[in-house]
Amino acid sequence: FYQSSELLECAGHLVNRNLNVPPDAAHHLVRPHGIRLDVEPGQRERADVLKSLGIKSESTVVLSIGRIVRDKGVFELVEAFARFCRDHPGTVLVIVGALPPRDASDELKVFIASLNLTDQILVMPSIQPDSVPEMLGTADLFVFTSHHEGMPNVVLEAMRAGTPTVAYDIAPLLEADPTGRALKLVPLADIGSLRQAIEALSADRDEQRERAAFGKQLVREKFDMQQNVSAAAERLQSVCGNQRFR
Repeated sequence: FYQSSELLECAGHLVNRNLNVPPDAAHHLVRPHGIRLDVEPGQRERADVLKSLGIKSESTVVLSIGRIVRDKGVFELVEAFARFCRDHPGTVLVIVGALPPRDASDELKVFIASLNLTDQILVMPSIQPDSVPEMLGTADLFVFTSHHEGMPNVVLEAMRAGTPTVAYDIAPLLEADPTGRALKLVPLADIGSLRQAIEALSADRDEQRERAAFGKQLVREKFDMQQNVSAAAERLQSVCGNQRFR
């Protein structure tokens, strides 16, 4: 089972075969893992979370969560935000995921300081997965700028939380949201388009509500972990006969 068609294709390159055609197509399947929808995430009041971060309650919060390395696009995000926040001084960018010295977070902080944005960009340590929904619920906008992923769970969590999301148009997200009604996708590494998308979505409440609604629906229909794992177990059961899988 593969999280996306892109990963299936990559596996085929490794073995020099097209796994999408018989006989391999019967044994290599795309089945997204998904996220848990049967457990409601804990939530604190937005004002309490912002206060704990030293952010004013009236601020507009743009959030990024992920490893702080260059191929996650975080430097591009800072550059795009630098252009955006000149006209939006009440906006704060929160970048979650620092793990120094194993990442580029110290380098990123130097870059932020060189742009005189230390008051508007907060770089936070990495957090546990069960804390991600709370952060997403605090944000007005989520931005995902990774260049390479399987199927990013944090984007699925953002859609589940109803947090409007801007992301690069990498293959797994194009596959996850083929209509483009949930995610606002922009060309990979296009900093100008990224800035414009952040600006446009942050200013349009109607678009935010529409994308949030489609995102929640998409997660329920395609990325329910329990449903997807059950389907995988049923497939294994049909192949392996009397053996039981849970």
